[in-house]
Parts: sequence; structure tokens; C-alpha cells
Amino acid sequence: MLNVMEDITSMAGLRENLDEIMARVKEDGGPLVITEDGEAALVLLSAEEYQSLVGRSETQEMMAIATERAGDVTDLEDGIALFYKEAGLQPPDKRR
Repeated sequence: MLNVMEDITSMAGLRENLDEIMARVKEDGGPLVITEDGEAALVLLSAEEYQSLVGRSETQEMMAIATERAGDVTDLEDGIALFYKEAGLQPPDKRR
């Protein structure tokens, strides 16, 4: 959860404290809002937190496609297969 007292810094603050800010974001995942001219300009996240968000987004997209095509989907495996087909993606190797 964003703490407005601690999780916002300016571009100048980012430049001045880059090592400290990077260490903090790596440790707690972020987000850290970076402002420019008093307005939110960027959000900094750890790579792990970013990957987690991307994964959740892909899962939501799969569920939306499955819901939209409910007549074509009989189980989760069918829904996942349909997602990859509709997105033009190659499904991951199932042997993992």
C-alpha cells in the first residue's frame, strides 16, 4: 500500500538518493511515486513486484477471454488454451 508520507520523492530526490532508494524499493517492492514539477511522473517498482503485476494482468486477461467465450470453454485448461490461441502466443511447455 502506498504511504504518501514515505513513498513519494521528487526527481531531484531520486538523483540525490538513488542508491538508498533503489535498496529500499528492492527490499519492499515499491511502489515509489516520483514527481516532476509537483506532479506524479513515474512509479518505481522492484522487478519482482513488476513481474507479479504482469502475471496478475495476464491471468485476468485469460479469465476475461474465457468468460467472453464461455460457450467454447468447458474447463480452465480449455480457457488457457483459448487465451494463447486468441493472443497468438505459443503455450508454455507443460513438462515443467
